[in-house]
Order: sequence, then C-alpha cells, then structure tokens
Amino acid sequence: MRMKKVIGVAAVIMIIMAIVLIAFSSTITAKAVDRTFTKEGGNITYREELPYDADAETKTITVYEGERIKFVNNETGNSVDVTVSGPYNHEGDKKSGCADYSVKKNESWDSEGMKTGYFFKVYDAEGDGCWFSVDKQSFSLKLVDDIDKVQEKASFNLSLKTNNKKEGVMKLTIEDSDGYSIMNDISQDIYEVLVDYTEVGGKPKFTSDPVDANGNLVEGITNNTAGELVFNTTRLDMRKGTYKIILEDYATEVEEDVTITVEKWYLEMECADEVVKDWEDIVITIQSSFYKKDVNVTVEDIPKWTERTLTLDEEGKKRVRISTENVDYGRYKVTVEVVEFPECAENRYVLIKKGKMTLEVLKKKIATVGDIVHIEGTSDYGYLAVFVIDDVYKADAAIVDDEFEWYWDTGGELDGYYGIKVFIVDDRPDPEEISIDGEVPENWQSEEGVDASSSIILNSPAFNMTVSKCIAKSDPVVISGTATGADHVYVIVFNYRGEVMFPYTENRSPAPANATFVEEGKWTKTLSARDFGDYTVIALDKGEDGRTRAIKNGKWEIGGESKTLEQRVAYLMDAITFVGSDDLYVKACFSVSAPEVILTVPETVEIGTAISVNAKTNIREGEKAFISLSQNSSIIKKNSPEVKNGSVTASIDTSGLRLLPGKYNVAVDISGRASDEKEVVLVEKGKEPIPKNESLTEPASEAVKEGNETVGEGEFLNETGDGWEEVQKKIPVNMCDLIIAVVVASAILAVARRRRR
Repeated sequence: MRMKKVIGVAAVIMIIMAIVLIAFSSTITAKAVDRTFTKEGGNITYREELPYDADAETKTITVYEGERIKFVNNETGNSVDVTVSGPYNHEGDKKSGCADYSVKKNESWDSEGMKTGYFFKVYDAEGDGCWFSVDKQSFSLKLVDDIDKVQEKASFNLSLKTNNKKEGVMKLTIEDSDGYSIMNDISQDIYEVLVDYTEVGGKPKFTSDPVDANGNLVEGITNNTAGELVFNTTRLDMRKGTYKIILEDYATEVEEDVTITVEKWYLEMECADEVVKDWEDIVITIQSSFYKKDVNVTVEDIPKWTERTLTLDEEGKKRVRISTENVDYGRYKVTVEVVEFPECAENRYVLIKKGKMTLEVLKKKIATVGDIVHIEGTSDYGYLAVFVIDDVYKADAAIVDDEFEWYWDTGGELDGYYGIKVFIVDDRPDPEEISIDGEVPENWQSEEGVDASSSIILNSPAFNMTVSKCIAKSDPVVISGTATGADHVYVIVFNYRGEVMFPYTENRSPAPANATFVEEGKWTKTLSARDFGDYTVIALDKGEDGRTRAIKNGKWEIGGESKTLEQRVAYLMDAITFVGSDDLYVKACFSVSAPEVILTVPETVEIGTAISVNAKTNIREGEKAFISLSQNSSIIKKNSPEVKNGSVTASIDTSGLRLLPGKYNVAVDISGRASDEKEVVLVEKGKEPIPKNESLTEPASEAVKEGNETVGEGEFLNETGDGWEEVQKKIPVNMCDLIIAVVVASAILAVARRRRR
C-alpha cells in the first residue's frame, strides 16, 4: 500500500515537473533580447541558440546603416567573439555576393555599406545568437506652426516630425545664407552641437538641451517639455537674413534641414492723407513682422475708435475701415502700436474734406465730325460719371481709382458747337425717366448739380488724294491722301479700257471694296508696278453716315464686264453724288511711261560760282541720281542726290577747281534707267559771256606759249617764205590764221608803195 502511494506521489511530481519544464521552455524561445542606443550606434543583447531563420525570431531588432554595433551575450553579460553573416531573406536564404564578418570581443561591427531591407544573423562559438534587420534611417523636421519667417529678437520652435530610429544623438548646425556657421552671444560656435532624441509615446522628441563637444550647454537653444528645440534669436547671431538649420544623425550621418528667414522687426502703417467725407472711408493698412500679435488702433476724436485692439494675421497684416459718414470735416490722428512691444508704433494724420472733380477733353477744342473724342476726368468721390451733351444723356462711365473716361463717337453728329456737362452720381439714372440719347430734364440737372463742364466745336469732314501724274515703268504707284472724320477709305483703279486694275480680281469677277485705313488723318495705298498706259483712280470716303451706293455687299457697283472707262466712271459718280448723299470722293488720272529725265542748266556760268542743276523725272521717289561735270570725257566733279517730288536738284561749285574758260558738259543719270546731258560755258568773272553760236578759243597750251617766244618776226615774214612750214607746225591753227592775215596785209601795203613810186 505504501509503495503504491510512493509511486503515485512520484508520478504527480513528474507530471508537475513536466508542466513546469514545458511552461519554462515556452518562455525562453526568444533569442534576441533587445538593443540599446548610443551616440555611435548601440548594443544588441542575445541569448540561447540561434534560430534557423528570421521568421523564428520573436523579437524584432533593427540596425540602421552607418551604426556601429556591439554584441553582448545575455547569460554572461560579456562581449565575445562573434560572426555576423548576411544578408538573408526572412526564410534564412542567404543572398550572394556578401561575406561573413568576424567581430572580436568588445569591438563594434560597422553597418556602413550593408544592404538594407534584409536580415543578418550574429552567433558566437557556442552557436548562440540572434537575427536583426538593417534599414536606412529617415527623419523629417518641422518648424512649429509651419512658419517660414520670424522677426528679430523673437523665438521659434523646431520639432522632429518623423523618425524611424527610436533613439540617438544628432549634430545640430546653423548656417547663414553664405554657408557659414553662426555663433551665439557668448561666442559658442553653433556647429555640430549635440542633442539627444528619443521616441516618447510613439512620437519622436528632442530630449536634451544641446551641448558642445566639451559637454557645455549651448546658450540660445533649449529643449522644452513638448520635445521641441527652442531657438532664441536674441541670444543667437540671427539678425536679418536667411538661415539653414541642419540636423545630422551622429551614427548614420543621415541629414535633414529647414530654412527660416529672420526679418528686422518692423511696423508699417498706411493711411490716405485725405479722404472725402461721406464718399470714402478712413482705410488703415498694417504690415508688421509681429505675426498673430495684438495691436492697438486709435483714431483721436472719433469715439467709436478711441482705441480698438486687433490681431494681426499669420503674415502680420491687417486692414481697418472707418466710415466718415458721421465724422466732421477736419484733421485726425491715427496711431497703431504693438501691444507686447509699445516702442513699435506708427502715427499718421488724415484730413476729412469735401470732394473735388476735374474734366478734360483730350482732343483740341475743335474736331471733325466722325472723330472719336476722348474725354477723361478725375473725381475723388462718387461711383459714376454721367455725360450730358446739349442736354442729351449720351453715356456714363464708372469711376475707377478716382479716374473716369469716355470715347465719344461723333459720327452722325452735325457740325457746330457742343456743350459738355458731367454729373457725379452714385447710381445710373432711372431708365424710365432718363434714357440714353434722351433729353435730360432741367429739374434733374438742377437737383444733381453740374460737377464739371467743357465744350467742343465739330467741323465738317474733309478729304483729298495725291498721285503722280506720270510714273516710270517698273516703279510702284503710290496713292496717298488725308481724311478727317474717317478711319478708312476705299480706292479703285481702272485702265484706259475700263478694266479694274485694283483691287485685282481674276476672271473679271466683281471687284471687292477693300478698306484702306486712315492713321492720324493720313492714308496711303501702294500698288505694284503697272504696264504702259493711262489709268484713272477714284478714292471714296463714305461720309458721316457711313453709307454709300457706290459699294454694295462689299463690292464696287461699276456695271457689267462690257462697260467702258467713261461708262464706269459715270456709273460711280452717279452713285456717289446722288441727292442726299454725304459721300466724299477724289478722282485723278496718271500714266505709266518709259523712265525719263529732262535736265536744265544755265548756258553760261562764271568761274568761281555754282552751277545750278535741275532735272525733272518720272522715276520714283528716293532713287539715286548721278550728276557730273566733265570736259573732254574727263569727269571733274560729281554729286549723288536722290529723286524728291519728281525732281533732282544739285549745285556744282566751280571755285577751287582751277577751271579755265571753255565749254563743259553737265550730265545726269538716274540708276541707269534714264539720263540727259547739257553743255555749259564757263567764263572768267567780269567778262561778257560769249554768244552760244560763236566759237570760243580754247586756252593756249604751254607748248604754244613757248612757240610764241622762240619764233621771231623775220623768221616767218621774209619775202621768200623760207621756214614757213616749220613755223606752222609750232603755231596753233588760230594763230596761223592771224599770221596769214598779217602777211597778206603786208603784201598789199608793199604793192601800194610801189605804185606811188
């Protein structure tokens, strides 16, 4: 019996021990214990045998690329020699291309350059170890309240918005816009100062005040209870400018930054110097570097606004409007000041006054019927300007930025004097009482009161056309003119057979009436070169009413194809000049012929004076002409004027050319297209001009002068006449005639003497 009891007790004890062992074995399946974080990386603690794969690891351990990790055996609490192998996938399959790493006891494994997104395993000589993953750290920063600027002497906060690394140390640097680190007011360099961070309640937070490399607290930057870094611009060298705040994880070297602009503190207040009572409000516009701060706005002697506290928006702005409806005329003081900083204040003075208005007719006091008359004015009150001309409601215009304007189309108006009145009102007149182009009752005008007035005289329109009567072949045809009271005219050109040469149409289809625009009272139509022949051109202005029988459905009314020139011109004249028509027109003729030039010069000119040259031509304006003075085909002087108004004019100065009396040629040539030549006689000053039909002795050459000096009287007057042929060779022809005459006279005298004897 006792033996059975002993056996029973033993069985119970064995069952209990089995249950305890089973329970105990289930609590020690986790191999990775945990990891700690240090400045450079941290420690991973493991125990028991390494599981087969990462999925069997019940404790998730993450190492971030760049961290330096030590491995500690949980049972002994010591670091021993281990091997780190990887990378692997979660099922324990190793990726190719990576070697195992042997890590000596108390040394760190450098995770720099390891593949991220995979698993690694660590194990010691006993086979104990654990699995861990390698990932890349990422974090982001945020300026509290999402600000991007702050005023001088103010503070701002910086927080960690996200961070997938639970703990660590960061290096903090503040750089100016040139990339240089700044200092604080005790000359500490804000360069890679150290600050701790930790995940608290699932959110990353800064958990220490920054310290320098020597462990000294950094003045000007603190850590608050919300886990934010507080930057005091008063203690930091953060004056007006832009700054970059850089945070870099000490272990992983992952870096992020934010930029903030520090503005010089200011308060600007704008207020109009003058406002019109009842029409305008006192508008106060505030712009400040004190964002979301309270300001006091005071307007003296206006009880409602003795003092009012307002809050600036996130950009430091605010606008206030104060009605002047129940305010007396006079000057008022406006003050704005920051509640927290009373030294920051601005004052302005505003005058509440009666309104004023001006009116100006921009064109001259005289215009032409059909003109667009621009009328503008200014008014510092009212919303609408009503224009009444000769007691007729013509138009109205809105007043924008104290200005108004109206363009009066005078087409259809009669010529004469017009009085212009302007009324400044709030609303357009009741259309049932006063309508556009309707009479404006005297009682309405008296009740509203004329705010400004002016006047203008409209004259009847005028119209003309100019075209050269004779045009050279190959030159374009330029038809031009002036027109008042019209913005476009119409031109049609016929040849001598009555065919329409402009506007040109194929197959002699109806000629379109194309408009030629008038700019600043002038119009021009240039046609391409025409063939030889005579042409007729008609220019038409539809007149004040803008209608004409000469044009129908955009086509000229010129009759059928068989009409002659005379018939078509008569057809148009009948349509233009019918009774009641106000059409204006001009008709002209021109011919196209070969290029020609006719030269005119004086017959005789004294040496030392200018030769006046004038040539008439049909060659187009602006062509170059070549004018020359020559003798015996040798050019002495030349000039190159241009054709102007059908003429070429020039002046050839003969002074200083050492010209001798004689005959010379003046020639003109225009671009090689036409030329002419004339003879001019140059004479010495003070001598009678030689008639054109008499021969002018050519100037004696130096050879002739030498001959006169060497030939003696006896040499050619001897009775035998010996040597006469030689003398003739040396003497010019005209001199020979003179000598012969002398010889004949001497012979006659000798015969007479003999008879007397």
